[in-house]
Amino acid sequence: MLRGLRRRLDRLWAGYRREAEASDAERDVLDVRAKVAAAIRAGLAYNGIDPDSVPALRRLEQPEPASRAMSVAPPGPLELFRDRMRTLARRCREYPPKLADATPAELFAVFCFGDDVT
Repeated sequence: MLRGLRRRLDRLWAGYRREAEASDAERDVLDVRAKVAAAIRAGLAYNGIDPDSVPALRRLEQPEPASRAMSVAPPGPLELFRDRMRTLARRCREYPPKLADATPAELFAVFCFGDDVT
């Protein structure tokens, strides 16, 4: 009887840990979105652009449904991120995006990634 109770307790604990980890992951995704939005907002303001006039930023700051937020893959290695931002920054500097149509990644690359893109 004790083994059966212990197995049930182990299953309950494992279920609790899965839910707690999922909740932590969702909270992390939302925290990263808020930090990226704040960085883009600051970059736009620094460059003399009203952040409230950029539609992509408003979309980024809106909360997503939990199911979509959880489908976001965890970030890759830092070098992969830097390479992607460098590529995007180069492209956006050659062909600047319209603020009304820009994606959050384009805004981040142009206004937050710096001028020393190599």
